Amino acid sequence: MAISLEDERPDALPVVKLPNVNDAIIGAIVDMETGDAYDLKTKLPKVKDNGKPCKRLVLTIRVVRCDGETLVGLADDLHKPIEGELARIIVEGGTWKWWIEAKQNHHIEVGDFVRWQFAEIVKNDTQGHNDYKNRKFTLRKPKPAEQFIVAECEQHHQDLKRSAAAINEPVEATSDF
Repeated sequence: MAISLEDERPDALPVVKLPNVNDAIIGAIVDMETGDAYDLKTKLPKVKDNGKPCKRLVLTIRVVRCDGETLVGLADDLHKPIEGELARIIVEGGTWKWWIEAKQNHHIEVGDFVRWQFAEIVKNDTQGHNDYKNRKFTLRKPKPAEQFIVAECEQHHQDLKRSAAAINEPVEATSDF
C-alpha cells in the first residue's frame, strides 16, 4: 500500500481545537516555531494582499488542563486532551494580535504556562467578511510546585530537537539509480 507524503503526517502531534465560547486549554510550553502559513485545502502558502507570505506560530505544549469542550487531534480524529499529552496550538491570522499582546514584557522559556481561550465571537459588519472567533492568550511563569512539569517540558524539548536533527542529518549520496 502506498503511503502519501502529501497529506498531514500521521505521526504529527495533535492540534488544539476550541469549538465553543469559553473553551480553553492550559499547557506548559515545550517548543515554539514560526514559519509560513498554508491553506489546508490547496496546500499552498497563504499570502497577504501585498504579496508577502502570511506567518504562523506553532506552540508545542504539554497539556495541563482543559475547560469546556476543548479537543485535540488531526482532521476528524479528535479527542479530549489528556493531562501530560503533547499538542500544538497554531497561531495565525487575527490570533497573532492576541499572542503579541500576551507576550509583551514576557520572555518565553520552555516550561512557561500558556492559557488559550475562545473568548467571544466578534460580529463583522463588513460585507463579504465572516464573523471571527476571538481567542485570547495568557502567559505566566511556572510556580515552584510546577517544577516537575518544567522538567518534563525540557525533556520533551530535547527529544523533539534530537528527532528533528536526525531527520535533517545529511546522508551520503549513492549512485544506485
